Amino acid sequence: MTLTIKKGRRNLQEIYDIINDTYRSGSLEEMRNISKEFVTEMRVEKYKGRGFINTIDKIKDKVKLLTLMTNLHMQDSRETSGLSKI
Repeated sequence: MTLTIKKGRRNLQEIYDIINDTYRSGSLEEMRNISKEFVTEMRVEKYKGRGFINTIDKIKDKVKLLTLMTNLHMQDSRETSGLSKI
């Protein structure tokens, strides 16, 4: 089985990987900036995106920020990808 991206959708895995790398070796501020880019690329409604960005700005711990981004990524992956057998 392989994970495929549905037609017309985008792959946020690359940005999520950068967030993980920044968690290991970067600062909280760097993580915030990349997380905001991730939210922008999610293409959610403006009010929802703004809410996520406000939440990102309020987080003061890298673990909590990584948890939030992982949850968003998992939710987005479920909506934009599908499993196929090869």
